Amino acid sequence: MLWKIEGSETHILGSVHVTNLEPFRLPRHVLEVFSTASHLVLEADLSEPPDSAPLLLPPGTTLKDCVTPLTYAKAHSHWLRLGLPGQNLPRFKPGAAALILHLNEAARSGYVMERGVDRLLWDRAVHDAKHRGALETVEAQTIALTSAPIAEQTSMLEYFVNGDLGVAELSTMVRAWTHGNTIRFDAALTDRRRRWPAMFDILINQRNRNWVPSIVRMAADRRSRLIVVGAMHTVGPAGLPRLLSMHGLRLRSQSWCLPATPLTRYRHHARREAHGRVQPD
Repeated sequence: MLWKIEGSETHILGSVHVTNLEPFRLPRHVLEVFSTASHLVLEADLSEPPDSAPLLLPPGTTLKDCVTPLTYAKAHSHWLRLGLPGQNLPRFKPGAAALILHLNEAARSGYVMERGVDRLLWDRAVHDAKHRGALETVEAQTIALTSAPIAEQTSMLEYFVNGDLGVAELSTMVRAWTHGNTIRFDAALTDRRRRWPAMFDILINQRNRNWVPSIVRMAADRRSRLIVVGAMHTVGPAGLPRLLSMHGLRLRSQSWCLPATPLTRYRHHARREAHGRVQPD
């Protein structure tokens, strides 16, 4: 999940945004590329505060108006179980409610955004005083997350509340990432596109197309950069490697496999660290 754009000093890394990984378990190839890069570029600037407005339904509409009574009851039960304020749930779009439930349930299992690959590298870049940039604004990212048709957002919420809120799949994806397994991400993206085609056209295809011109310019200026995006942005026919190759760039893949060491000790630490609940104001 690490590519080098040939003829340039630009690398692209497919990452996972929520993990239970310790910093020292990042792949050696990634750490080597990061250490020599003068610039780190993420999807969005992690120092910008998120805007919760796009997550909310318009005035006069509540989540109960968008989902079945059974789905709402299940979402409300999970919401209260996770310690979230019950009065806030009706305000959120179905997709936002699904995301909030997922992140909070994941945190209970030790998977936190603070240990996401992009966050780890961002914090190191701040410490090392590297130049930092972004492919899009935080506002654009948030809008993309919540602009899918309400019917698909409702379907996603139903899918989450009728299962384990997506934690088992997240665990599988983190394990796949540690082995550099792009096939697993490709399969997961294919499944999501089948379930929610408009949502993942917005989340993946459209954003990838928007990013390509910036990445092409970066590759041409010869500065050493590490560009970090979610792993699903790097797989399939609309993935960044394929799109960039269509613009005349050649990418060389570098694989890795982390040692299979136990994560029990860190998971215990992560549970203590994840004391705060993930919910926009």
